[in-house]
Amino acid sequence: MGERLPMRQRSQLVLTEQNSGGTSTASSTPLVASSDEASTTPRHDPYHDPDPRPELVEQCIRPRHCSLAEGDAREWMHRRLSHLGHVFNERGATYMACVWFELSFAARPDAVAELISAINMRMKLGQWALVEALYRRIVRMDLSKEERDAAYRKLGEATSLKSAQLSARGRLRDSSSSTSPASDGTGASACAASPGRLVMQPQTPLSASHSKAAPGASSAASSALDARFEGLSAAEAELGLVLDAPALVTSASSLTPKQIERLLPLVRGCAFAANKACELEAAQHWFEASYALSCSDCL
Repeated sequence: MGERLPMRQRSQLVLTEQNSGGTSTASSTPLVASSDEASTTPRHDPYHDPDPRPELVEQCIRPRHCSLAEGDAREWMHRRLSHLGHVFNERGATYMACVWFELSFAARPDAVAELISAINMRMKLGQWALVEALYRRIVRMDLSKEERDAAYRKLGEATSLKSAQLSARGRLRDSSSSTSPASDGTGASACAASPGRLVMQPQTPLSASHSKAAPGASSAASSALDARFEGLSAAEAELGLVLDAPALVTSASSLTPKQIERLLPLVRGCAFAANKACELEAAQHWFEASYALSCSDCL
């Protein structure tokens, strides 16, 4: 397979290739800031907006770009990606679990179960208004009775959590007018509610502690950043989660080295094809998955 680059160099290569689209214009403009913007200003996080844009809802519910031809290889890739989604979710690595599920759905757009799983990961990430909008679309789809019942239940959860979040923000605004700008009077940082700051609620990839939290946990607990990511920008927090992914592929998945060796070029090919097609959000996820596979100790 040739000489392997050290992990740091390989991660830099993947991130460089991910941004190789240049200044090409895309028919669907990505709804997040570019890496250049994120390096100089706080990145606005549309996924936690209390009123998500219709374009974002559409972007999250449609299958991501997948260039692999229909056939056995694409179905095989779909199953492996879904397996990784379940593994990462069980270990509390919610951000990457969402990535795996979205890519599995991209490989097989009729697999509504994977789409629902991806939306459930967004629920864990605190994207409650977006999840509510997505489930309002989901319940109008052709679903089994079990899927429909689950979708309505999750819709109710998202609506309740969104309402609680909006109430908490209102109380924070009211209290901030009479207390220090750095605190809401209860020890919570006022900057957490700043519209320019991303509150990711990332899960610790190698710990299941966050995944055991009840969906209805208090807003103060559910909005707290993992201690490892406290004070980091959104991009830095995301990168930390992605960099942890190879260790989990190695330690927790049941994929064999031969399966990973087969899966990696399929995923990487989809990444470059999505980038070429200016489907930049899809390209990012395919490249994140490629990194997780290429840097695991199984190869």
